[in-house]
Amino acid sequence: ISAGGSRIMLAAPDGRRVLSELRAPEFFPGVAYGVGADDQPGYLPKPTPGAVNGPVAPHGENRVSFSHPRGFYARNFPLTLTADLPGSIIRYTLDGSLPSPTRGSNYLGPITVRPSSSGSTRGVRIVRAIAVHTNAVFAPAATATYLFVQGDVAPATDGVVSQSQLNTSITRNTNYASFIDDALLALPTLSLILGETLSSSEQAASVEFFDPENREAGFQINCGVHATGTTSLGSPKLSMAAKFKHQYGKSKLRYPVYARGSLAPPGGATEFDELRLRSHSHDTFYWLGTSENPPVPYGSPPVQRSGDAQLGRNLWIEEMQLLMGQPGKRGRQTHLYLNGAYHGIYHIQEHADEDFMASYYPGSSTDFHFSASAIGGSVHANGDSWRTTWGQLKASLGNYSQAIRWIDVTNLCDYMTLSFYAGNDWDWSTQHNWSAAGPKAIDKGGWKFFQQDSDISLQDVNADCTDKDVPDGIFTALMNHTDFRSLFRDRVYLHCFNNGVLTPGRAADLYNARMNEISTAIVAETARWQPGSSVASLPWDRNQEWTNEWNYLRTTFFPNRVSQLIPQLRAHANWWPTDPPILSELRGEVSLGHKLKITTLTSLVYYTTDGSDPRLPGGRINPAAKRLAAALRQTSLIATGTVWRFLDTGQEPGSNWIHSAFDDSAWRAGRTEIGYGDGGETTVANFVDTDPVRTGVQRNITTYFRKAFDATNAPSFDSLRLRLVRDDGAVVYLNGLEIWRTN
Repeated sequence: ISAGGSRIMLAAPDGRRVLSELRAPEFFPGVAYGVGADDQPGYLPKPTPGAVNGPVAPHGENRVSFSHPRGFYARNFPLTLTADLPGSIIRYTLDGSLPSPTRGSNYLGPITVRPSSSGSTRGVRIVRAIAVHTNAVFAPAATATYLFVQGDVAPATDGVVSQSQLNTSITRNTNYASFIDDALLALPTLSLILGETLSSSEQAASVEFFDPENREAGFQINCGVHATGTTSLGSPKLSMAAKFKHQYGKSKLRYPVYARGSLAPPGGATEFDELRLRSHSHDTFYWLGTSENPPVPYGSPPVQRSGDAQLGRNLWIEEMQLLMGQPGKRGRQTHLYLNGAYHGIYHIQEHADEDFMASYYPGSSTDFHFSASAIGGSVHANGDSWRTTWGQLKASLGNYSQAIRWIDVTNLCDYMTLSFYAGNDWDWSTQHNWSAAGPKAIDKGGWKFFQQDSDISLQDVNADCTDKDVPDGIFTALMNHTDFRSLFRDRVYLHCFNNGVLTPGRAADLYNARMNEISTAIVAETARWQPGSSVASLPWDRNQEWTNEWNYLRTTFFPNRVSQLIPQLRAHANWWPTDPPILSELRGEVSLGHKLKITTLTSLVYYTTDGSDPRLPGGRINPAAKRLAAALRQTSLIATGTVWRFLDTGQEPGSNWIHSAFDDSAWRAGRTEIGYGDGGETTVANFVDTDPVRTGVQRNITTYFRKAFDATNAPSFDSLRLRLVRDDGAVVYLNGLEIWRTN
């Protein structure tokens, strides 16, 4: 029976004749529907177990409407409350507490709505109301939050900007004091009203969503809320789950949550059983924002760099999964108020469980199962547990033709490619920080894998987590099959080369868009939450730690990550045995007879012109494929890890240093990678402080590198391909001539 309305029929034994039927328009919590004493169907206000039903009520729900919508206001105003049924008694509260037929003030006329002047809720007024009538069986609580960011009387008297929990190290800071109000208006807002202290136990709540620029309608819904997480439960900020159940009112939230604010492709769900309200967990003041976390070195090989908080890593990686063409969790950034007190920036997030799967794939939620890191998961009626399906999936891994019936192997390849790229060598492991969901039956599209709690990613450009046996040993087992290894290489090449989504520009574009989105709002977050320590002097703030970390990601991590990842894959036997052929044109229109150049490291190349794969399952050559008679052969002139000469004294070597005859014997020598000790280098270069008077070390602008090599048969070369890791600029000379520069 659906809470939204159902038809119930009593049929004769022949299955054709309908003896009786009952059409219920909608069900409400704790209210029965049936045939009353007058033989008419309707809602039954009072239960009569073992006795004849009493009279029915003519109406189900009696709602309260507000004359002014929830949102942002600059001045007090008169608020009119109206019930669906004339003659109703309206009871209301102004402190966020839940009214009842016996609790709250009787509404007698317009209420003047003024902001609170009390410490933690200053600048906020929460109005809640119910309408009681003898002809209605259900009186849902209506809630409206009104925010006066700059107050009504004055900002310091009744403005949100002066709430007592905000840190004066930010609100009175000359860099930020003038636009705390702008920061609070820079994102849409969630207002969460709870009756008790937030905990892991679910409790009744109200959730409102509204936009300061009124670009969307917003919503208010009564629901159940509880804190979520494991280690993050120690954070005072706390992540939460909002669950929409019949016992609270509506069993689903029906709203296009991700029509705005999501940078993923369109097509997001518009009906939800649950929303996750994520605090950004470890990517905040609580962990990454401290000077000691994560403690380095960690991982194998050791990660040497400890990143700083960004409030965006998990959102980036989940949306990147969608941009790779895979299912993923949509998200958007928002400010959150908890019982009227500003509580920081939150990430509204989908939860990839069995309900999520039913939103995007044919079937109901009972046709799917979900698992969190192969530790817990969904259980349906009659003991129908995720463990049964998971056991069948794991049992198929030795036979690839069976495994592909249980697992969406393309999805798994993309999930692993993205995870390896992100480089979480801290807490991404066999049974931690990943999730999976899929059909209970074989040959129904296979199980999908999802990014989960990826806060400790994008830390170090040199991080290598390719030794992780995630997820639950499945990827490792499948890499024993040649067809899966071939598919994995194809997917890595698709995403990491030729303007794929993980190439430097595209990966950085998504991240930069998310950082730009919160570049003003982050000031409000820093006013609400501060770590106990920082890599620089407190307060932890936007212009210092947050921006410095963003600069590292956009100038070092994203430009150079793929060039670090491919050698990591190559270090595993048969993962990346050779680079694929390079085409002179990748796509687009060409003239008839156009000559396509193919460059390769191997002399054996097969190709097709009908769109089919030259390689068939099992490694056989496609009969439609042709062997390339001749190709441009790629020859390595300078290998990674060779010895270079370099000058790191801060002095200029003179203009003739770029010529082959220059004597560099006095320069230092070392194997590449050569760097300043940020992590991952084979050789560490020195640097000098060029301005000892200024605070901090002002490194010399330039370090000079030289490498002599011989190229036989150089006139036959068609082109040169240069690959280097730099931070943050480089100029390359060949025999005295500049041939390339990047910055």
